[in-house]
Amino acid sequence: MWCLVSQANSVILEVQVDPRAIGRECLEK
Repeated sequence: MWCLVSQANSVILEVQVDPRAIGRECLEK
């Protein structure tokens, strides 16, 4: 599963994460 992470400097990252950890992974990054 892919998670889009927006950073403060307007960079958007696509991070592949385990669906079972999706919420936690997105919040930490």
